[in-house]
Amino acid sequence: MPLLDKIREEKLIDLAKACFDPPPTEAEEKVLRDSASSLDPDMPAASSPRPTIRSDFVRWLATNPEAATHIDPKGLRAFGITLPDKLDLQNCRVLVPLHFKNCTIKSEIDLQFAQTRGICLSESSFDKGIRADGIDMQGPLL
Repeated sequence: MPLLDKIREEKLIDLAKACFDPPPTEAEEKVLRDSASSLDPDMPAASSPRPTIRSDFVRWLATNPEAATHIDPKGLRAFGITLPDKLDLQNCRVLVPLHFKNCTIKSEIDLQFAQTRGICLSESSFDKGIRADGIDMQGPLL
């Protein structure tokens, strides 16, 4: 692992631990490590269990200016997870690209009037869809 990635990872994990009670779960820490890394994370098999991460954790990671400084330019990467609750990014300035792959999204993702840098939602299931009226995209939507 490159030294810069390790430094970003440690700072991002420390910041998350200071901001959340209870602290980040093992699955959330994996999202932090993957998002801080310049290397592409290992892709879990499609049949692997998809651990749950909190929607408010994802919202914080996507919108917090201090957290964004420790995320690699490839963006927030959540691979093989379950997001059980609504991800409310309505009217938010999303500071990093969002990349969800092999995920189970149980509720809606609300991106109405959000400013985003790019969103990739691939090989994932969405129980309630995505709302994106008035979105301001500064990057690709895949």
